[in-house]
Amino acid sequence: MNIIKLFDIQAKLDEAITTEKGLIGANLLNHKIAALDVELAELLNETRCFKYWSEKGPAEKSVILEEYADCLHFILSIGLALEIEISTKNLSDAFTVFDRDMINQYMQIKAFLVVLWDYEQPNDYFNLLREFIRLGAMLGFTWSEIEQAYINKNEINYKRLESGY
Repeated sequence: MNIIKLFDIQAKLDEAITTEKGLIGANLLNHKIAALDVELAELLNETRCFKYWSEKGPAEKSVILEEYADCLHFILSIGLALEIEISTKNLSDAFTVFDRDMINQYMQIKAFLVVLWDYEQPNDYFNLLREFIRLGAMLGFTWSEIEQAYINKNEINYKRLESGY
């Protein structure tokens, strides 16, 4: 897992966005946290895991993976905004899946997101990131799939930036 590579890629995208939009030096942390909250809900909606009343299955794996990559962009961007010193040692057990269902995993991530919003502590950030990576494992994604989906979405984000999206 080369999460540091993704942080480097995200830093370049964040810089391009803030430069293009005239937001250099702006405190965008709460915006990024709100955006992640929305993207997490979109991801959950595609899995349909909370729709106990429905017999319709989840979206295709590629759709869920793209939503997951959207979330990852904001998680990385939040870490950069908090100036977190990235270390993979904090993520050594990230692909360990515990006996937790998707709803409980989602709620765990949301809880860490709220705590992070309140306190902005590095440990809270690593808990959020670790549980999000764990969610990817629960969804059946490998790290190489996650990384490739992130890179693909990053390219789309640059195209959107160029087109004034």
